[in-house]
Amino acid sequence: MNCKTTEKKLLFYLENNLPESLMPEVKEHLHNCSHCTHLLHQLERSMQIIENEKNNPVNPFFFTRVEQKLNESTIEKIKSPAFVRITVNSLVFAVVIVIGLFVGINLGVPSGEVLNTKANRNIQNLSESYYFSDIDLEYIESALASQE
Repeated sequence: MNCKTTEKKLLFYLENNLPESLMPEVKEHLHNCSHCTHLLHQLERSMQIIENEKNNPVNPFFFTRVEQKLNESTIEKIKSPAFVRITVNSLVFAVVIVIGLFVGINLGVPSGEVLNTKANRNIQNLSESYYFSDIDLEYIESALASQE
């Protein structure tokens, strides 16, 4: 058996999940190959570390302490001058945008229409009534219209 196939089967060998027919071959190769034996020992140590980590008792107050630290750091951030500076900068930026929009809208509308809307409506009504009632001034047109 070569090193490559043995390395693939080391985990199964360690957990005793290797078929009975392959066990003597792997043992023989491990007895003759120092590289694969070293890999087996590393794998055993790694598995032992994993088992030890699984068996660590859980501290019941760990979550409470972490939550308290998070709350303290949040409160410190709120009190910090950087938080105040960012908030003020955001508010100033919003006010500048609103003022810019207001100015832009007022620049887009001709000033006469904004200031004299009632006067503009009166002029428009007078001009429309003049053009539409101009037929009364033309006697020929009114006579032809009345004949029909």
